[in-house]
Amino acid sequence: MIPRPTIQLLLLLALGVTASYYWSPTVPDSIDPLNSARQAALPQTYLRNLRSVNYDENGALTDILEATSVYRFAHGNESLLENPRFYIHSDDNRTWSSTSRSGRYLHKREVLLLSGDVVLINDQSKTRLTTQSMRIDIRRKIASSNVAVTILQGTNSTRADSMVANLTTEKIRMTSNVESIYVQP
Repeated sequence: MIPRPTIQLLLLLALGVTASYYWSPTVPDSIDPLNSARQAALPQTYLRNLRSVNYDENGALTDILEATSVYRFAHGNESLLENPRFYIHSDDNRTWSSTSRSGRYLHKREVLLLSGDVVLINDQSKTRLTTQSMRIDIRRKIASSNVAVTILQGTNSTRADSMVANLTTEKIRMTSNVESIYVQP
């Protein structure tokens, strides 16, 4: 015959194994899976009246980003911008300014996507470039657009279906269906 304390120990062990099999102390992240989906779609952070100033390793100003509202999302590592204004500076203190109704900043790629009444201005020559959509590669200092673009400088204007602008060398390459109007002073 098995001693009584051993039987009690075996019964307690069997009860513990059975309880752990049927009872799960973990709780799901959310009782309602639809609520979890809605929470994932919400911004991780939102800011009002943002002004972000960036400098290079030597302490020289590289760019400034301003927006009335910024919504940063964890998924995709991106931010949505309302009324963004972006200023980019070259080594020789040459600057370009851009504005639009909305934008999206891709953090890892350092790319700013602007949309809605986009205006890019060379602050020294006052050359004004307008379009509905523009991509600015901040690292390479390249602005590009694949939709209709108009460049105005004084009374002269140039229209094209797309363009690429090097903001450091200040060269703009217009591509496809380029049309210019030159007015003599």
